[in-house]
Amino acid sequence: MEQVDAGLLSGEDGDSVVLDLSAYNLYLLMTGEVTRSSGAVRGFRTIQIFNTGTTFSRQNLAASTNAGVTLTSDTTGRTLTVTPSSTSYDVYYALYAVM
Repeated sequence: MEQVDAGLLSGEDGDSVVLDLSAYNLYLLMTGEVTRSSGAVRGFRTIQIFNTGTTFSRQNLAASTNAGVTLTSDTTGRTLTVTPSSTSYDVYYALYAVM
């Protein structure tokens, strides 16, 4: 596995990141969401992403009941946008290429 991208997105600042999914076929995206005011864990998830170039699919491998992140894929399946779901949350993320 190779780390492709990682960082912290501020909900208060309206941060988002567009992840390029065109270089590999199989990815793992991990997120951890925290409540800004207290630093408490809001939620977390791990998502498997499969992109063959003609088809795009994603599914949760693990997900908490609460979430503080919004994931939006483009129509071609070549990018995935990660955004905190509220100004109340910050999101830590890491994208790994598996193959």
